[in-house]
This record gives sequence, C-alpha cells and structure tokens, in this order.
Amino acid sequence: MSDSTLTRSRVVVLAILAGVSFSLIGVMYDLGKKRQPAVAVPQVMIVQTGVGLAVFVVCLLRRGNVRTVMLGAGSRRVWAGSAIAGTGQVGLLLLLELSFQHKLPLTPIWCANSLNFVPVILYSWVVFREPLNRLRQLAVLTAVGCVVISSMSAQPGDGGAAAVTGPDGGNLWLLLTILTGVVVCNSANPMAMKDLSMKPAAGPVGLEGQSLMRRHRDLYMVLLYAMVALGAVAYCLVAGLPLLTPTTLVLGLGAAAGSVTGMALLAAVAEAEAAVVFTLNGIAGVMAAAIVSVLALGEPFSGKWIATMTLATAAIVLGSGMGRRKVREPSG
Repeated sequence: MSDSTLTRSRVVVLAILAGVSFSLIGVMYDLGKKRQPAVAVPQVMIVQTGVGLAVFVVCLLRRGNVRTVMLGAGSRRVWAGSAIAGTGQVGLLLLLELSFQHKLPLTPIWCANSLNFVPVILYSWVVFREPLNRLRQLAVLTAVGCVVISSMSAQPGDGGAAAVTGPDGGNLWLLLTILTGVVVCNSANPMAMKDLSMKPAAGPVGLEGQSLMRRHRDLYMVLLYAMVALGAVAYCLVAGLPLLTPTTLVLGLGAAAGSVTGMALLAAVAEAEAAVVFTLNGIAGVMAAAIVSVLALGEPFSGKWIATMTLATAAIVLGSGMGRRKVREPSG
C-alpha cells in the first residue's frame, strides 16, 4: 500500500478481505483432519510457512535498501516483535496438538483461538489510547457472541464431558490452562503487528512518516515464517511424521495462499484503529469459514449457523460504521 491517507472504507474492505483470506487456512486444516489417515496441522504448516517464507524473501531482496531494513534504525524492535510473534505461533501449535492428544473438547479451544482480536483491542486502548466508545464496545461484544455461537456448532472432541471434568478435575485445569495459553499465544502476532504499526520509523526526508511495520514488513514476515517453519519441522521430526506428501503439498499451498494474502492485507491496515481492523478481520474469517463449512464441507445448516451469520453481519455493520473521520498514518 502507498503512504497516502487510509480512508475508512479502504480500511474496512482490506480488513474484511484479510479475514476471508485467513479463513482458507482453517479450511485446509479441516480438510486434512477429515482425511484417512488424518493430516496433522504441522504437516500442512511446513508447506504453508515455506511458501510464505519464499514469497517475503523475494520481496525483501527486491528492495533497494535491504541492509537498512534488516539492520537500520528500528530494526531491533522488528526482530524482537517477530520473535515474540513466532514464539506465540509455535506455542499455539504445541497447545493445539496437546489438546488433541488429551482428547479435550474442541469447542472451547476453537472459541479461544478465534478471540485473538480482543486482547489486541484492549492493548491498543490501554497503550495507544485508542477510543473504545459504546458503539465499538457493542461491535466487539457482538463479535465475541458470534465466535461463541459458532464454536458451539463445532464437532466435540472424542473425550466428551468426561474428558473435561475427570474424576479429580485434573483435565478441567488442563483445559483452562490450554485455553488461556491459546488466547495469549494467538494474540502475539496481531499485537506485535499493531505495536510496530504505531511506531514511526526514522528515515530520510519524505520517508519519515512510515511506520516500522510499513518500512520493515518484509523482514518481519521473513522472520515470522522462518521461526514457525522451524517449529513445524521440529515437531514432525520428533513425532515421526513425514515432512512432505502429495496431500500435505496441496493442503499447504491452499493454506499458504490464505496466509500470505491475509498477512499482507492485515499489515497494510494494522495502524488503523484496532477496534475496527481486528474486529472486522476476526469476524470476517469466522463468517467465511461458516459459509464454506455448509456449502462445501457438508456441515449441517442449523439454527446456530443462522445465529452465527446474523451476529457476524451485525458485527461487520457495526464495525464498518465506526469512525467517520479518515484514519491517518502516524507522523514521524
């Protein structure tokens, strides 16, 4: 995206498109889970992150100021942000696999995984003093309700209720710990992107208005994808899973298309107000996944699905109506 002013309509459209793109990742994971034998998420992630890494390495090398981007002013913060985000994504992978191993119910875990926009909004409200008026609060609450209703229609885990409570309540504490970890880990990347998008980058006259994310986007993406790729490869090696098969290649390429597109679009608008960008991004992903699940994956058309779509539409309408003024980039 150019350095011109970001209009409200452009922010809304790109945030929604980013969410729709991210939903493709979940669809690929779900298709892999339904195969016989099932395809593990890390196997898909190897191809997904490998493609993302290659794409942003090319973008980085095509720049005329690679050294400045990698080692110049502000780059340390970018390296640190990408390390935090990458650690969060690897942690999320391990938590999800841990929940599968213990046969914990998928509904609350899926819900926690989809609520990553809430910590980002609260972080932006506290740290960057972004306004969170009643209209925006209503949009966020509607989005949370949509995620909860949507997760209620998810297929339960094999363990059922007994797996949650257990005779001594041990699995309940494990579930609560995993839920907390999932929210924290999955919030690391959007929070890092938001933080870097709010920090102005030092530079020559004419470039001083750029944010660190806008200036160092390709470096951030390369580091993030590389770290997650290493984590996925390490997991597959330890678990004895094949690193590449024809099935994982196809699923991974589909996930990569959604991942690369979604990350690029989200990075382009992350400096706009979080209550708009991340609410719309999150709920658009839920909405798109719900539509695909019914039309293409054979999920039942139920009252919960209708409630999900109704709340998603309401959240998008509320979110897209926030802030009549243009959202301007931070000055240097």
